[in-house]
Amino acid sequence: MRFIIVALERFFEIGMLKNSKKGFKIGLAVACCLVLVVALALGVPKLLKTDSIEALPSTPTEPASNEAAEPVDSGDTSIPLNDSQADVPLDFSEAAKKYFDKIDSKYSERSFDTEKHDPCLEWIQKELMKAGYDESNLTVDEFHVGNKIGKNLLLKIEGADPTKQIIVGAHYDGFGATDNGSGIALLLATACGLVNKKPDVNVVCAFFDAEEIGDKMLGSKHYVECMTKEDIANTLFMINIDSIAAGDYCNIYGGVTQGETVVRTEGYELAMNRAEQLGFHVYRTADLDGYYQEHEAGPEVEARAFYTNPWTLEHPTPDRNVEYLSPSTGDWSDHAPFMSIIPYIYFEATNWYVAQYEGECDTDNEEAGINGQIMSTDYDNMIYIEERFPGRVMAHFQLYSPLLSSLMLHPYE
Repeated sequence: MRFIIVALERFFEIGMLKNSKKGFKIGLAVACCLVLVVALALGVPKLLKTDSIEALPSTPTEPASNEAAEPVDSGDTSIPLNDSQADVPLDFSEAAKKYFDKIDSKYSERSFDTEKHDPCLEWIQKELMKAGYDESNLTVDEFHVGNKIGKNLLLKIEGADPTKQIIVGAHYDGFGATDNGSGIALLLATACGLVNKKPDVNVVCAFFDAEEIGDKMLGSKHYVECMTKEDIANTLFMINIDSIAAGDYCNIYGGVTQGETVVRTEGYELAMNRAEQLGFHVYRTADLDGYYQEHEAGPEVEARAFYTNPWTLEHPTPDRNVEYLSPSTGDWSDHAPFMSIIPYIYFEATNWYVAQYEGECDTDNEEAGINGQIMSTDYDNMIYIEERFPGRVMAHFQLYSPLLSSLMLHPYE
């Protein structure tokens, strides 16, 4: 604007000096030339106020591709995750905790053939469909339990390689929050959170029924009986999630004890290696072997650590039991029917250093529950667990959730 003012001043100066029409014309020409020179040098938009004048592009323009993406709340399973987050650990612990609270308050008693059993299954199915899955992804697989009908709910997530699969299971029957409301909550939250992700291979999420009937694992047994030889050959491993909320140690098991050795530990090794890659501390068999014999207690529980069954042939339980050698475990949950045909990974929170030394007690605090046992007792509810062990449930979900989602998306080393 300063240049325009100078040009006008020169215009009047020349016109006044010449005091004639000719002088006026000369002054006007000089002023116009100065304005034109400035406009070409600075550009018209710099001379004009452009906040009220919009330049129209000659062709439509696309939004900038490098705009910052909206932050994703991993606890909100309705928000899709983009491809740039493929290698970021996905933590659905907040959603798992909300589901856990819901199960505890509304479906705590969901044992087979009780009033809340079928409504619990229907609720799980509705949550999966609300997340974005449809009937083509879901199957209710019925089987006979005496003269009654059991129901496994199966969700199939399509993978990049449809010729391979993994199976992730948690039984939904029973009573109590941790056994196995915690397994339902984690599997449901993870499945819903991965609705817009494509795993490397197909993933079957199995909500098994009738696990608690005489500890016979009827739902998972039925599933295995229906597997073809091709299904078995194409299944990389099975993950079982059972009772992960209340126990002292967050454990990972795998393998089958055969005599003096443990075989088929591929799944366990994958899970422990992946946990380390995600930044967790892991205590493998070699780390725990002989610890109890030296200290007469288990190791101090770390906040971000996974453990396993500590007993080995060289250092068995105090009563010399070598039935379940580390890192394997007993046949008391839904991994058992799969043990003889494919590798398994088993998530369970418990304490192997008390009672019968087989992990049947949740804690070494004998004042908690019934002599340290919370699962399968009236103490298995969120209020009691939170009062006795503040923050433990959420802390356990924060451990298991990123590991589970990573294994489901990328089941190879």
